Parts: sequence; structure tokens; C-alpha cells
Amino acid sequence: MKRLLVAVLIPMLVVGCRKNDVTKNHVGQHNLDIVGEWLLDTIDGARIFDRYNFAFHSDGTCDNKNGFYMRIDPGTSDRCGTCSVYMGTKATYQIENDSLRITDQNGNPWLNFKIDKIGPAEMVLIKSSSSERPNLARYHFKSVPQPVGENVPYDAVIVTRGACFGTCPINGTYIDKQGEFYFNGIDYNSQNNFLTSKGNTSTFKAFEKQFNKAEITKLKDGYFYGATCGETNYVTFIKDGKIYKTVSDYMGASPALFQQTYERLSYQYQRLNLDYVYNPKFDHRIGLGAFEGKKERYCMSDSEEFYLRVLLEKSKTSNAAFEAKYKLGTFNWEEVTDSVKQIDTDGRYFRIVMHNGKSQQYDIGFNFIERNKSQLKPLQ
Repeated sequence: MKRLLVAVLIPMLVVGCRKNDVTKNHVGQHNLDIVGEWLLDTIDGARIFDRYNFAFHSDGTCDNKNGFYMRIDPGTSDRCGTCSVYMGTKATYQIENDSLRITDQNGNPWLNFKIDKIGPAEMVLIKSSSSERPNLARYHFKSVPQPVGENVPYDAVIVTRGACFGTCPINGTYIDKQGEFYFNGIDYNSQNNFLTSKGNTSTFKAFEKQFNKAEITKLKDGYFYGATCGETNYVTFIKDGKIYKTVSDYMGASPALFQQTYERLSYQYQRLNLDYVYNPKFDHRIGLGAFEGKKERYCMSDSEEFYLRVLLEKSKTSNAAFEAKYKLGTFNWEEVTDSVKQIDTDGRYFRIVMHNGKSQQYDIGFNFIERNKSQLKPLQ
């Protein structure tokens, strides 16, 4: 059964191409040549969540690289009023005197700033932090050149969104160069289910190009923002049939272009025509844990776990004899009626035993542990 997700819930943001009506070229001594890439440097007086990175274009359009979001009205999801719809990054902007207004094509305001300073290398914008915190916030931006980018081919990209103290979406997204797409919505999503789609090769190529612009090979393995109760997101890149690189990002501390790209990919399920997976290998609310052997134990990041989950969903049943060297740990995001009791594996064959006594064995086609041992983290 095909369902067009979210498109029936709310219209997506459409971008107009209006020219700026710049009535003055200067505010005092400040040049208003705002066109270019601007990355946030520091914030004075704002909440850590109120962060922006912009690209302003000469035709009056702009990109808010952190994205625009709208809440789904209560009753349109199974977590009423707590799910966001990703509206993309595109908008239009106008400068009038010392004011910068960012709007959609219908003139509905998204963001309003006062321009305090614009120079060749620095821009300072002022806005009210929020209705709860009315103190003025000063955003200091630095001008950056367009990234040179890379040209690294990938087999697949996986993004997982983790829990936080609040309503952060908990989900996993997988897309590969064959155009196969998998989404697992656990909580606070517009669709909390296991979904799939095929024929998305052009979508994969577009994301591959954007990730290459973010220069993945130069990224650190992890980024951390010094605050509590936030979410940790993981991104894994598959190259030449194995895990190539995994990056963790706590509370959006990673570079803006990388964050913008994985954020958009994690909401891509809202733009695709998806099928429900009616007979998954096991309940979609069951997560995978570490490989625990008598001598060796290996743990996976959330995105690496979801990669294995997709491999299991794509696997074939098998009756081959194997030596079960590991038990693959599991956990439940919610109480499920027929949960997994244990999973025995040698890395290639996986025997899944349910609490009701039923079991089935699957072959993913290669030894996951041996192929990815250099990337998996040993447990002490």
C-alpha cells in the first residue's frame, strides 16, 4: 500500500524568486552587501537551540541551512502535536533600512533580524531570543568561501536520530546507490513505522554530492556540545561494501553543511512514496546491541546497528550449519507483544529466537564482524 507521507498533511514550502527591494545601500557606515555564505561563530544571549547558518543569493533567495520546521496539528499523528514537518531550507529575503526579513513566497514571516553590522568577513544580526526570553540575542557570523568538496563514491549512507529530554525524533534512515530506501520511525515522527521505497537513485546521488561538499574524509569521528539532555545523531558511510566512516554529532556541534545534509536526509521519508513493511524480520521497535562472544565483544553505533538491521531485512532464510560465536544483544524501545529472546550469530548467519519459541535463521551474505572489525569498537 503506497502512502504519500505528510504531503497530505501539510503543503511544503515553495520558494519564490523575488528580487530584493533594497531601499538603502548602507545602514550608517555598514555595507549591506549580504550575498554569500555566513556561518554562525558565536551567540550572545540566545538559547543554544536558536542557531542559524545562512547563504544569501543575489536573486533575493536564501538558504537557512538549519532548516524550517512546522508542527503537525494535534490528532494527525500517534504522538499528538509533537511531530515536526521539515520544510526545507529555501526562502526569500528582503532588506529594508536596517531590518532583514526572511519569508516564504506568500509573505509569511519566518525570521526577522536587525542588522547591526555587515563587513567583508563578519556579520552581526540581532533578534529577540524567544517569547520566554525576550532579551535581545546577538548572532555573530563569519563569511566563508564555498567549499571545494570531494569526489568520494559511497555505497550507502545511514542516519540515526537519538532520544533527548523532549520530543526529538527517534528514527533511522538508510539509502543506497541502488535507490533502496529504508526508514524506521520509533517515536516523535510523522510516521512511526518501518517503511521502504525503491527507485531513488537520483535522490541518493544528490545526497552523495552534498555530503562530498561537506568533505566527509576531513570530519572528526565525533562532535560534542557542552550541554546536557540533548540528542546524539550518528551518520555512517558505506564504501566498497563495508563501514567506511561513522560520525557522531551531539546537539548539532558538527560543521553546518554536514549537519544540514544529514538533517535533510533524516526527513526525506516525508517526501517519498513509501511502502509499509508488513512482515519485518522482527518488530521495528526492537533495537540491536553489541556482539558478545566468549573472547571478543564488539559494539556498534546507532547508525551501524541500523545498517545491520537493513541487511537482516534484505537477507534470505538459510538452513546452513554455523558455529554461534556471538550473541547479538537487543533492547526494546517500547513493550512489544512478541519480542526477541536472543540472536545467535557467527557474523554472517543470524538465528533469531523469539520469546514464543519460534526461530528463524538468515544469511546476510558476508561476515559483518570480519568485514567491519576495524570500525567496530571492542568492548572491554
